[in-house]
Amino acid sequence: MPAKNFTAGFPHVGQRGIKEILDRNKINYMKKTIVQASDLKQKLEALNITCSDYTIATIDAKNMYPSVKFGHIERAVSFFLRIVSDDDKKKAGKCLDVVKFGMANTLITFEDQYYEYGGKVEVDYKGLTIGGFESAFFADLVAAYILENTTACFDNSAFNGIYRDDGIDIIKGKRTTDEMCDWLESFQARVNQLTGSDHLQFTAEIWNPNASVDETPRNDNVSIHKKESFPYLDMELYWKQDELNFRIHLKPNQQLK
Repeated sequence: MPAKNFTAGFPHVGQRGIKEILDRNKINYMKKTIVQASDLKQKLEALNITCSDYTIATIDAKNMYPSVKFGHIERAVSFFLRIVSDDDKKKAGKCLDVVKFGMANTLITFEDQYYEYGGKVEVDYKGLTIGGFESAFFADLVAAYILENTTACFDNSAFNGIYRDDGIDIIKGKRTTDEMCDWLESFQARVNQLTGSDHLQFTAEIWNPNASVDETPRNDNVSIHKKESFPYLDMELYWKQDELNFRIHLKPNQQLK
């Protein structure tokens, strides 16, 4: 067995063990997770969202997989398993040990040479690999941990959720660009507190087709989407007679077969 496949197997085993403990204890760790675009569409349609009364914005985690460190995973697992039995907590701790070993020794190949992913960095600061067996699950778990502990940041939200690194926030009332900058700074400060580091950074994009051409946010991590339609996942959101509508989002030059 190639060495890189062997080491990649450890975090996968640990992840499956943690998921089994969560599921067996009927812990809903997906309350803030968007399953797919069609599910989101149904939820948004039920809210009767209008252009005059709501603001739509997205939040995006920069380089999410490599930015999610083992230390973040440990905190998220501890949070979601805080009410399980001591025996299950002990089992989860052993699963985390297996994940930690795998993340500390992940190997990659380049020109027939093996390299240690992340180099000699301390394992608590090693990130998930793109394409790793365990990466999607742990990225979702850390995102859910963050959203469940930042509810105060979403007091005015009619809906908020996240799919991998792409989140969406449906805000009651009209939010200005400056207010969005203030919000992101507050949200980022809370994220840093929850994760114990500043590795996981977020950007935000506010949808405002009526924004002036020369309007520029004061925060480089905030942008304004000034087009008439707003892409999110596989959908394109647009206004029709003040009501929110949906259609399939096609990338430039994309052709459907």
